Amino acid sequence: MRPLEPDGLAIVGRDAKRLIDAIEKLKQVGLQSVDIELPELVLVGDQSAGKSSLMGAIAEINLPKGQSMCTRCPTNIKTSQADTWRCIVSLQLSYVHQKTRPNVEFPGWVQSDRPMETKAFMTITHKAHLEQALQMAQIALLNPSQDVKCFIPGTQEYKQRHSTGPHADEAKFSPNVIAVEICGPGLPHLSFYDLPGLFQAAEDIKQEYLIKVFESLTRKYISHRNTLIICTITMQNDPGLSRTKAVIGHSKAEHRCIGVLTMPDRLQTSATAHSDYDNIFKKKKFVLPLGYFVTKQPGADANLQLETYHEDAKKQEMGFFDTDPLWREGGQWHPYRDICGTEAIQKYLSKQFASLIWNR
Repeated sequence: MRPLEPDGLAIVGRDAKRLIDAIEKLKQVGLQSVDIELPELVLVGDQSAGKSSLMGAIAEINLPKGQSMCTRCPTNIKTSQADTWRCIVSLQLSYVHQKTRPNVEFPGWVQSDRPMETKAFMTITHKAHLEQALQMAQIALLNPSQDVKCFIPGTQEYKQRHSTGPHADEAKFSPNVIAVEICGPGLPHLSFYDLPGLFQAAEDIKQEYLIKVFESLTRKYISHRNTLIICTITMQNDPGLSRTKAVIGHSKAEHRCIGVLTMPDRLQTSATAHSDYDNIFKKKKFVLPLGYFVTKQPGADANLQLETYHEDAKKQEMGFFDTDPLWREGGQWHPYRDICGTEAIQKYLSKQFASLIWNR
């Protein structure tokens, strides 16, 4: 049998874990002054730029994704060390849904007068069950007047609700948070946020307010000084059209931002698009101090088995860069192969997390 490879979260937190373990040892001998605020990672991007797919690939967990399930509320994933893998999903309620009291920042929601309430949702012991749990947790947040049990698979309330057919959600978004606590062997103490994607044109006039709402959520989370930002930009569009990168620029947060270019297989054939990305690689345009990476995640039609999904996805990803005319040996962008692939992103994040802790 081959030795087990560390999962994505263990890779991302490997260097940070060494520093955190050292800090804990120093605190044990009385040096309490070394106590620090640990860094967070926030994933942002335009809608349909592959943000949630990237987050799932980095952490090697299955997150809800695809046209039918857009991210409509923040998700916070926290990791910690334990002997066996376990995941606790809960709902963090800081806002109350009240249509009669519109709020400029988050219409239809008002800050609760009470301290944040945490409602238990599901405890999972198998990674394969996480995607459905997060799907239902989001629907629970979008239907705040209903009993949480109505959205927990296996409960009688869940069976009754789903026996009456599809239901329209009470809200189009929620500023409340899905909290995901993952503990397992080799995992560090880290925190990740997945946010709704930004867009410039709504499906209909009733949803135009969501443009500003999602921008407000993004600004709120990237404003934290101890936050490392990943901005996903799809290569099927002009990089200058990225609304998310513009918001990061306006927030003066570019020095904490890593750019990740997605969908390289959908690169436009026009000379302008090709030139724009060539200039990104040469650090002549859209420069980010922490640089850029390129990833190719499986499409919706990928026929991958759940048990080996992330391992096979990485193989497919490397296969693309090995054979694509632009990226293969002798291709124009082959010199940039060191910034290609999920594993390259995971290892770079590990170094950046450690750097943030060291600097603090």
